[in-house]
Amino acid sequence: MNGTQAILIGCRHLGDRSTISQALACSAPLHFVEDGWACMEKLQAETISLLIVGGDLAGLGGLELVRSVRSKAQFADLPIIGLCEPHDRSTAQRLARSGVHCLPRPVKPGALAAAVMRGRAARTERSWQTLPTLPRKTLSQSKALYDAISLDGGQVTTESLTIVREAAASIVDLAGTQGMPEMLEALSRHDTYTFVHNVKVASLLAVFSQSLGVGRHDCELLAQAGLLHDIGKMRTPLEILHKPSRLTADEWRIMRQHAPDSAEMMRRSEQVDAEIILVAERHHEKIDGTGYPFGLKGTQIDNLSVLAAIADVYSALTDHRPYKAGMPPEKAFDIMQTMAGSHLEPSLLKRFVTVMRDTITGAGTGMADAAE
Repeated sequence: MNGTQAILIGCRHLGDRSTISQALACSAPLHFVEDGWACMEKLQAETISLLIVGGDLAGLGGLELVRSVRSKAQFADLPIIGLCEPHDRSTAQRLARSGVHCLPRPVKPGALAAAVMRGRAARTERSWQTLPTLPRKTLSQSKALYDAISLDGGQVTTESLTIVREAAASIVDLAGTQGMPEMLEALSRHDTYTFVHNVKVASLLAVFSQSLGVGRHDCELLAQAGLLHDIGKMRTPLEILHKPSRLTADEWRIMRQHAPDSAEMMRRSEQVDAEIILVAERHHEKIDGTGYPFGLKGTQIDNLSVLAAIADVYSALTDHRPYKAGMPPEKAFDIMQTMAGSHLEPSLLKRFVTVMRDTITGAGTGMADAAE
């Protein structure tokens, strides 16, 4: 689980409480209180990573609670999410002036999960300053990349592509040292799922490709492809991206669109290598031809995409999400073995498992425990 700090929810509305429980089931321990004064006591007594406030509290009301929290120095940077009535702009504006991110009722699970991720991310990023230089540089460059792409509306510009190359070079450098497990463990405490997943895939590909004896240029291409392979998810509605229950057929069709969307977004920039675009487009293709978006089979899939598919599946199985805890590495390996020959290339998968056991989940790294 991403850290042990709890989320405190001050709310009496039963519908909101149910939605919060559903959306954040695996993100952290959840503490519910119905009284504003009890909320303040809980904040003083326990380590809380984020506060969610409804306007229906007994005792100390929502606005008064926020003002009281912000008046205390130790809570000055505590992430707070406010649940507001959709037409109550006055309350939303007053909360926003206190640094509160407001969500309208009825609360949507996907939007709530995304808001929690963003709220806790800044605190996590500050903790990166304690890391050694190379892991800290790698994480900072990777985060700068996603910030730049988000600000540019999902476009890969000359500026963001420069950051991609710099971050990929740092990831490849890190893969040749003993610092990768420490960086991945720090990354696992971050809450922004698409960012974490892409950086993790890039890191896994850098480690894996080096173990195969791939040249520096191709290692960096794979790392760049990992960093960019899911940027199309910026177009995926949050309600689908963070939906805790099974997707409907229509929602699944929208989710699968992220692969061609990622490729299309990168094709707008003439500077993106063709191999990187293919990985973004084909990382969900399967050896037996049952993948998407094209149903390519066997040797129709380029080698870099075959490698990326293995890292992508491992990351997806072991990643944490607000509604689902990540699997331990060994359980993920067991599941991946059942995909050999159908989804994943068998000989490369066998090599990948060996490398991950030695490099990422080895004794003393803490990664095996971090994934549970």
